[in-house]
Amino acid sequence: MDQEKKRLFIGIPIEDFLLQEFVDFFKVQPYDPKVRWTATENLHITLVFKGNTEYYRITEIKEQISEFLKTKPSFNLNFDKYCTMPLCEPRMVWAKYNVDPIHTLIAEGIAKIMRANIDAKPIPHVTLARFKPEAAHKLIKLDFPLEMKIVKVNKIHLYESILHPEGPEYKILDTYFLA
Repeated sequence: MDQEKKRLFIGIPIEDFLLQEFVDFFKVQPYDPKVRWTATENLHITLVFKGNTEYYRITEIKEQISEFLKTKPSFNLNFDKYCTMPLCEPRMVWAKYNVDPIHTLIAEGIAKIMRANIDAKPIPHVTLARFKPEAAHKLIKLDFPLEMKIVKVNKIHLYESILHPEGPEYKILDTYFLA
Protein backbone atom coordinates (compact mmCIF):
# COMPACT_ATOMS: atom_id res chain seq x y z
CA MET A 1 0.00 0.00 0.00
CA ASP A 2 1.07 3.58 -0.57
CA GLN A 3 3.33 4.71 2.32
CA GLU A 4 1.39 7.97 2.57
CA LYS A 5 -1.94 6.29 3.30
CA LYS A 6 -3.38 4.17 6.08
CA ARG A 7 -6.34 1.79 5.83
CA LEU A 8 -8.79 3.02 8.49
CA PHE A 9 -12.08 1.97 10.02
CA ILE A 10 -14.17 2.72 13.09
CA GLY A 11 -15.31 -0.12 15.31
CA ILE A 12 -16.89 -0.89 18.64
CA PRO A 13 -14.74 -3.13 20.87
CA ILE A 14 -16.21 -6.40 22.12
CA GLU A 15 -15.99 -7.46 25.76
CA ASP A 16 -14.25 -10.74 26.65
CA PHE A 17 -17.46 -12.54 27.66
CA LEU A 18 -18.94 -11.93 24.21
CA LEU A 19 -15.69 -12.88 22.46
CA GLN A 20 -15.95 -16.26 24.20
CA GLU A 21 -19.44 -16.74 22.80
CA PHE A 22 -18.13 -16.13 19.28
CA VAL A 23 -15.27 -18.59 19.89
CA ASP A 24 -17.91 -21.16 20.91
CA PHE A 25 -19.77 -20.40 17.65
CA PHE A 26 -16.55 -21.00 15.67
CA LYS A 27 -15.98 -24.36 17.40
CA VAL A 28 -19.27 -25.91 16.17
CA GLN A 29 -18.70 -25.00 12.52
CA PRO A 30 -17.67 -27.59 9.94
CA TYR A 31 -14.17 -27.28 8.51
CA ASP A 32 -13.96 -25.71 5.06
CA PRO A 33 -10.59 -24.41 3.83
CA LYS A 34 -12.41 -21.79 1.73
CA VAL A 35 -13.89 -20.19 4.88
CA ARG A 36 -11.51 -17.82 6.72
CA TRP A 37 -12.71 -17.22 10.28
CA THR A 38 -11.81 -13.87 11.83
CA ALA A 39 -9.05 -14.00 14.44
CA THR A 40 -10.56 -13.47 17.90
CA GLU A 41 -8.33 -10.46 18.58
CA ASN A 42 -9.73 -8.78 15.44
CA LEU A 43 -13.42 -9.13 16.30
CA HIS A 44 -15.29 -5.84 16.66
CA ILE A 45 -18.68 -4.37 15.74
CA THR A 46 -18.17 -2.47 12.50
CA LEU A 47 -19.29 1.14 12.55
CA VAL A 48 -17.64 2.71 9.47
CA PHE A 49 -15.07 1.32 7.03
CA LYS A 50 -13.13 4.08 5.29
CA GLY A 51 -10.20 2.26 3.72
CA ASN A 52 -7.18 4.10 2.35
CA THR A 53 -6.84 7.51 3.98
CA GLU A 54 -4.15 10.09 3.35
CA TYR A 55 -1.75 10.16 6.28
CA TYR A 56 -1.92 13.97 6.55
CA ARG A 57 -5.72 13.76 7.21
CA ILE A 58 -5.52 11.42 10.21
CA THR A 59 -4.90 14.06 12.90
CA GLU A 60 -7.77 16.17 11.56
CA ILE A 61 -10.06 13.12 11.44
CA LYS A 62 -9.20 12.20 15.04
CA GLU A 63 -9.93 15.74 16.25
CA GLN A 64 -13.22 15.99 14.34
CA ILE A 65 -14.44 12.59 15.55
CA SER A 66 -13.52 13.50 19.14
CA GLU A 67 -15.47 16.76 18.87
CA PHE A 68 -18.44 15.02 17.21
CA LEU A 69 -18.65 12.22 19.80
CA LYS A 70 -18.16 14.20 23.01
CA THR A 71 -21.89 14.79 23.44
CA LYS A 72 -23.16 11.51 21.97
CA PRO A 73 -24.74 9.14 24.51
CA SER A 74 -23.91 5.53 25.18
CA PHE A 75 -26.40 3.11 23.63
CA ASN A 76 -27.28 -0.57 23.47
CA LEU A 77 -27.18 -2.88 20.49
CA ASN A 78 -29.51 -5.89 20.52
CA PHE A 79 -28.42 -9.09 18.79
CA ASP A 80 -30.62 -10.05 15.84
CA LYS A 81 -29.14 -13.21 14.29
CA TYR A 82 -26.21 -14.95 12.68
CA CYS A 83 -26.46 -14.64 8.91
CA THR A 84 -24.55 -14.69 5.65
CA MET A 85 -24.13 -11.43 3.78
CA PRO A 86 -24.74 -9.90 1.35
CA LEU A 87 -27.99 -11.69 0.71
CA CYS A 88 -27.62 -11.89 -3.08
CA GLU A 89 -24.10 -13.41 -3.19
CA PRO A 90 -23.00 -14.32 0.33
CA ARG A 91 -19.29 -14.05 1.12
CA MET A 92 -19.33 -13.25 4.84
CA VAL A 93 -20.78 -14.58 8.09
CA TRP A 94 -22.11 -11.87 10.38
CA ALA A 95 -23.39 -11.61 13.91
CA LYS A 96 -26.00 -9.00 13.03
CA TYR A 97 -27.43 -6.51 15.50
CA ASN A 98 -30.67 -4.55 15.20
CA VAL A 99 -30.37 -1.03 13.85
CA ASP A 100 -30.33 1.57 16.62
CA PRO A 101 -31.02 5.28 15.93
CA ILE A 102 -28.01 6.47 17.96
CA HIS A 103 -25.77 3.97 16.17
CA THR A 104 -27.05 5.25 12.82
CA LEU A 105 -26.55 8.90 13.81
CA ILE A 106 -22.97 8.20 14.94
CA ALA A 107 -22.09 6.02 11.94
CA GLU A 108 -23.42 8.57 9.43
CA GLY A 109 -21.69 11.48 11.23
CA ILE A 110 -18.34 9.70 11.34
CA ALA A 111 -18.70 8.57 7.72
CA LYS A 112 -19.15 12.21 6.72
CA ILE A 113 -16.06 13.26 8.72
CA MET A 114 -13.98 10.46 7.20
CA ARG A 115 -15.46 10.98 3.71
CA ALA A 116 -16.44 7.31 3.66
CA ASN A 117 -19.03 6.00 1.23
CA ILE A 118 -22.13 4.53 2.84
CA ASP A 119 -24.53 3.19 0.23
CA ALA A 120 -27.34 2.30 2.63
CA LYS A 121 -28.26 2.61 6.30
CA PRO A 122 -25.38 1.21 8.35
CA ILE A 123 -26.05 -2.23 9.83
CA PRO A 124 -24.25 -2.98 13.10
CA HIS A 125 -22.48 -6.32 12.76
CA VAL A 126 -19.45 -8.41 13.62
CA THR A 127 -17.78 -10.03 10.60
CA LEU A 128 -17.11 -13.56 11.84
CA ALA A 129 -15.83 -15.06 8.58
CA ARG A 130 -15.17 -14.39 4.92
CA PHE A 131 -15.41 -17.02 2.23
CA LYS A 132 -15.04 -17.60 -1.47
CA PRO A 133 -18.27 -18.02 -3.48
CA GLU A 134 -17.52 -21.72 -4.00
CA ALA A 135 -17.30 -22.38 -0.23
CA ALA A 136 -19.94 -24.62 1.29
CA HIS A 137 -21.35 -21.75 3.32
CA LYS A 138 -24.77 -23.40 3.52
CA LEU A 139 -23.21 -25.87 5.99
CA ILE A 140 -22.43 -23.09 8.47
CA LYS A 141 -24.63 -23.51 11.54
CA LEU A 142 -26.37 -20.13 11.85
CA ASP A 143 -28.94 -21.22 14.44
CA PHE A 144 -26.38 -21.23 17.27
CA PRO A 145 -27.64 -19.50 20.46
CA LEU A 146 -26.09 -16.29 21.74
CA GLU A 147 -26.49 -15.73 25.48
CA MET A 148 -25.23 -12.15 25.65
CA LYS A 149 -27.84 -10.52 23.42
CA ILE A 150 -27.28 -6.87 24.45
CA VAL A 151 -24.05 -4.97 23.93
CA LYS A 152 -23.60 -1.72 25.88
CA VAL A 153 -21.68 0.69 23.66
CA ASN A 154 -19.76 3.31 25.60
CA LYS A 155 -16.54 3.57 23.59
CA ILE A 156 -15.46 3.47 19.96
CA HIS A 157 -12.03 2.85 18.43
CA LEU A 158 -10.35 4.26 15.33
CA TYR A 159 -8.39 1.34 13.88
CA GLU A 160 -5.71 0.96 11.27
CA SER A 161 -5.92 -2.26 9.26
CA ILE A 162 -2.51 -3.53 8.18
CA LEU A 163 -2.78 -6.29 5.59
CA HIS A 164 -0.43 -9.28 5.81
CA PRO A 165 -0.47 -12.53 3.78
CA GLU A 166 -1.50 -14.47 6.91
CA GLY A 167 -4.37 -12.05 7.64
CA PRO A 168 -5.00 -8.46 8.75
CA GLU A 169 -3.57 -6.86 11.87
CA TYR A 170 -5.72 -4.23 13.57
CA LYS A 171 -4.02 -1.44 15.49
CA ILE A 172 -5.98 1.00 17.68
CA LEU A 173 -5.09 4.58 16.75
CA ASP A 174 -7.53 6.35 19.07
CA THR A 175 -10.35 5.65 21.54
CA TYR A 176 -13.45 7.79 22.02
CA PHE A 177 -15.74 7.56 25.04
CA LEU A 178 -19.44 8.28 24.72
CA ALA A 179 -21.31 10.47 27.23
